[in-house]
Amino acid sequence: MVGIRPERMTLEGGGQSIEVTVGHVEPTGAQSLLAVRCLGENATALINYHANLISGTSLSLKVSPEHIHVFDTDTGQRL
Repeated sequence: MVGIRPERMTLEGGGQSIEVTVGHVEPTGAQSLLAVRCLGENATALINYHANLISGTSLSLKVSPEHIHVFDTDTGQRL
């Protein structure tokens, strides 16, 4: 199992690319909360500006490798 904090995903910059499909966009002022689908799973991203995205949009989110956390699916312990 993989965990990434929503605020660690961005639309720009370096790092690993994660292809997602936008399900819902919630503007929160200077940021936007994105409900996305990635590899058949639900995820949330918090991006640092107001996004004019619509449901069904495909995009590539970036995350630095040090912010990708791997967990044991049986125990829930971080590996």
